[in-house]
Formats: sequence, C-alpha cells, structure tokens
Amino acid sequence: MPRNNLPVLPFPAGRQRPSSVVRKKNIHPARLLFLLITLLYAASFSANGQGTILPLGSTEETLIGRMDILYGNSINLHSALKPLTRGSTAALVLQLDSLLHHADTKTRADIQLIADNNNEWLGTSDSAGISENHTLLAAARQHPLYRQSKRVPIPGIYPTPAHLLEINTPDFHLRLNPLFQFAYGAQRQHDEPYFLNQRGVDLRTGIDNRVFLSAQILENQAQWPEYVHQRLTQTGAIPGLGLVKSYTGYGVHKGFDFLLSQGYVGFNLTPHIGTQLGYGRNFIGDGYRSMLLSDAGFNYLHLKINWKVWKFHYQNLFAELNASSPNVISDGVLVPKKYLAAHYLSYHFSPQLEVGVFEAVVLNRSKHFELQYLNPVIFYRAVEHAIGSPDNVLIGFQGHWNFLHHFQLYTQLMLDEFKFSELFSHSGWWANKYALQTGLKYLDVLGIKHLDLQVEYNLARPFTYSHYTQDEAYTHTLQPLAHPLGANFREIILRSRFQITPRLLAQARFIRALTGTDNPGDNWGSNILLPNDSRTQDYGHTIGQGQRTLLYIRGLQLSYALAAQLSLDIQYFSRTTTAHSQSQTAAYWNAGVRMNLPFWVQDY
Repeated sequence: MPRNNLPVLPFPAGRQRPSSVVRKKNIHPARLLFLLITLLYAASFSANGQGTILPLGSTEETLIGRMDILYGNSINLHSALKPLTRGSTAALVLQLDSLLHHADTKTRADIQLIADNNNEWLGTSDSAGISENHTLLAAARQHPLYRQSKRVPIPGIYPTPAHLLEINTPDFHLRLNPLFQFAYGAQRQHDEPYFLNQRGVDLRTGIDNRVFLSAQILENQAQWPEYVHQRLTQTGAIPGLGLVKSYTGYGVHKGFDFLLSQGYVGFNLTPHIGTQLGYGRNFIGDGYRSMLLSDAGFNYLHLKINWKVWKFHYQNLFAELNASSPNVISDGVLVPKKYLAAHYLSYHFSPQLEVGVFEAVVLNRSKHFELQYLNPVIFYRAVEHAIGSPDNVLIGFQGHWNFLHHFQLYTQLMLDEFKFSELFSHSGWWANKYALQTGLKYLDVLGIKHLDLQVEYNLARPFTYSHYTQDEAYTHTLQPLAHPLGANFREIILRSRFQITPRLLAQARFIRALTGTDNPGDNWGSNILLPNDSRTQDYGHTIGQGQRTLLYIRGLQLSYALAAQLSLDIQYFSRTTTAHSQSQTAAYWNAGVRMNLPFWVQDY
C-alpha cells in the first residue's frame, strides 16, 4: 500500500516503472558516490563569505531588486542569481543608506526592514564580509540601522524587532524565528473552503565567520481548488510539493497534509571562492518566471560552488533529482534518482548591465554518476558528445539592463536542440526546441512613489526540456525545473505592486497563456515527461497544437504589516481555462495572518 491515503497513480501510457526502483533499505551506488563527492567538494572550498541566504520570494529580495534599478549597484551584486546572500543584501543596503539620508519615508522604511531582518551583517561594508566575526558583530550592533526593540515584555524574547531569539558572541551568532501562516476563505461553486495552515521554525547561525548553517521546517495542511487535485491525478505531483497525504479538519474533507523542509551548510575560507551543500531550490533570472531554472518545483539536494572575482560570478550546481514522485511509488520503495550538473557565468559590464550564460545537463545512470560532469570548468556539450550523446544538455542566456533609473529590460533564451537550416526554414521541425522570455519593469510609475508595473512574455516550443525518456527530462519529482507549464505555450504576465503606506501593500497580477495539451494517446509536446520519440509527427509543429487551451489567472492581494514580518492579508484569486468552447473557473477569496512567510501562490 502507498504510504498515504491517496491512490498509487499510474505512469503515463506506454511507460513502465523504472527498473532502477529499489527497496529503501538498499543504497543506490550512484547516490552514494554523488554524496561522497559532494562532501569532498564541501571540505575543499569556501562559502563566499556572505553568510546565510534569503528565502526565495522574500520581501527583501523584491526590495533589493527595486533598489538595484532605482539607485544602481556598484558592489557587483549579481541579482539574477538567486537566492541572494544576506551579506550581499546588507552590503547594498549599507551603501544606499549612506547615499539616501533624505529619501522618502517609504524608501527609508524599506532600508530599515532589510537592515532589521539581516542585522548580523550590518558591520560589513562589502559583500565579502572578511572581517573577524567579533569585529563584524560589534560593528553591526553599533551601526545606526541596528535597532533594539523598544519594549521587551519577556527578557530575551524579541530583543530586536525582527528576531524572536538573537544571540551575538565573539565567535557565534544565531537567529531563531517562528514561521506561521493561516488563511481561511470560501471557494466559488465549491462546498470545501479555501484553507492553509502552516507552522514552523527558521534557524540560522554562523560560527567563527567560517561556517554558516540554516534550517527551516514547516508542517502544512491545505485545501485548494479542484485544478490542484487534477494536477496531482494527472501527473502524480503538485508543483512545489513532494509527498502529500489526505487531510480532514476545519470543515475540510479533501485536503492535503505535507511537510516542507530545507537547510544547508556553507563554508568560508576566503571571500571569493566557496561552497554550499544543501537541500532547497534555486532561481536564475529577473522575471516572475524563469526559463532556465526556477523555484516552481520541489526542493532537491544540491552542491553549489561560487567563484566571485572582480565583476564575475561563476556558479557550479550539482544536484540529485527524483526521476519519479513519492506519490506514485509504493510504500517501502526508494524513489529512483537522476542528476543535474549546471553552471552559470555572470558578468557586470556596468552597474546597470548584467549578462550571464547557462549550461545544464540532466543524466541518468543505473549504477554510477558520470564523473566527467564534475569538472567545474568543462563545456558539458563537448563531454556529452564524447560519451555518445546519451544525456539532455541545455544552453541558455540571461541578461538585464537598467536604464533611466526607473526601468529594467530583461531577457532569457534557452536552447535545447535546434538546427539553423531547419530553424529558418519555417518547417516546424520537432527538434527546434527553445524557450524565450522578455520583460520590462517600470518603477515609480508617472512619478508615483512605490507604484511598480511589470510586463513579461514567455514561450516554449513543443518538446522543449523533454528527452528520449522521462529519466532525462528537465524535471524533478515529475515537476518542471523551469516554467510550471512545461512546454508548448505562450504566456503574458502583467503585475503591479503599490506600497500605499509603509505598512499597507497592494499587489495584483494577470496571466494569460495559450497552451496545447496532449490528447489521450498523442504526444504534441506539452507534457515534457513523455519521451519525445513518441511524437505524432516530425514537421508542422506549432505552439498551441494539440488540445488548444486558454488559461487566465487573476490575483489580488492586500497586506497590512502589524509588526516586523507579521501581516494581515486579504486575497482574491481566480483561474479560468477554456477549451473546445467550454470554460472552467476556480475562484476563491481568503483572509489570514502571516509571519516570516511569503504569499502562497499557485499560478499554473
């Protein structure tokens, strides 16, 4: 029987369960080798001297992006490479604080919010953070941005506005905070309520300014609209989640119960070369989506090596991925594994212009990891050709240009496979596989402070990110590693953010996508888990082929900050799909309270 109360879901038609599935009491040789090599790497490199990282989607991440566009970035912070480090974040804020003494109230509030949440790094003026730890902490506590709580009802509890527990010694610092989000509301044309209940804890610490650790765990129960249940039934996974169980309570009868955790350890020997060994997600880009590597999927084990010199930031990423999902694997059976090796090189041509190149390879070996991919400076495509071209190699480009202190133009291009002769022949050849993103941000629209707009356009040709088998597709836990819609789509996104007052924030988004879903028994290139040699034809492929479907998503959120990282929220969401002149709409509204967590969104 499965380990939860959900049925064991079948594999796609024509597929068999991978032969690499083994009983969990056995040790997969490839996994053992991968873990051994990552530990050797972790013992040999340092961690960039920047401490712990910001959560993906955090308020600080958004505000740093704004400040980068409005005021410039002379510290060579590579903002497209996320998650950002707290040391780099604090360094940029410290630089701006010295320049913006007379900024408006909202900007000063943004600077103070970032300083409060990252106050252990207020003692460094650059991203390296090479000061001795006692000097760093002493300088941090003497900085004007370091605030202590005005009222401390219980000694030792919330000594500073943003941290429940804070410890600072010459050799050690620690920050401990609760994680909480409770939202309840009603669904349109559905008896079940909208429900989200998250409770957890976040811990980060540094020792001797040499070793940094971060850990987060969240216990969750939720009831979401029917399209989320359909996604689980169709694919065996829900974007962003791993194992899910059935849940009832609070009027919920068809809910989900799941656990989320992430953590890592980083080592710091020099300010320029380092490593992080962790379990979590990554994101490359400046947009709402990423066509290279996004956080739309589930957490995974990974090793990152960072090389930061002058205007360059080079990052190696080695990851162990799930070739299937625990929701379709019986209890007591290990989920089969596959691997990702990727690298990204970013360069600052100027404080306003950042450009990067990306390469990734997804591979599956029954008994070993391909050791040649562990070379941190090798061109993966050359290696893949040399060993017989068995793996899925992707090459990408990323760039942004900030101009006129109010605008950012950004773009991404992902190349999976293509031939120049076929690309320009307009024949619709199946292997012209590529994805594209372009977007524009406009800040302080028409002079209205803190009113920001964003427009973004994304597309992915049919079969992009797929390969000969599911085991080499650009996926993890049956979820795309890039865009959550997979492939065979066009999408336009409109977003707005208005900081009405330092405490009151309004956000809205509208998404329209044209997708072509696969008809039963056909492969038109939308589901990237299907082997691309099962395609229906070689030529004549266009975006939206198959079952032509229009997707509309609308979201509106209003938040009022009661205290640091504590907000009251009201949210409205609707999702409409139209296919064959028939429409289905899922909509809900909810109200809730949130602490140290971002909004939960499901825009797919």
